[in-house]
Amino acid sequence: MFEDSMKNIRAAKALGLRTVLLLPQAPDSSAGPRLGASDAAGVAAGEAEGPDPTDPSVDVVLRECRDIRTALPCLWKKKWVCS
Repeated sequence: MFEDSMKNIRAAKALGLRTVLLLPQAPDSSAGPRLGASDAAGVAAGEAEGPDPTDPSVDVVLRECRDIRTALPCLWKKKWVCS
C-alpha cells in the first residue's frame, strides 16, 4: 500500500499488507517533509502525527516517485515478494 498517512500505514500493516510511506517534498527542501492531507487534518483535530519513516509499520520510504524502481526492484523482475 502506498500512503502518506501514518494512520493508514498502520491500518494497512495491521491487515498484513506491505507498506510504502510517501514523503512529499516541501517547496523548500530544508523544511523537511510536509504532512499528508489526512495527517494534516488529524493534527488539526489533535489525533494524528506527521510521517514517521522509523515507524515499524513502514516497510519502504519513498521521497520521489522516480525512486520506486530502486526501492522496489522486485516489481520490475515480476517477483511479487520484495525483500
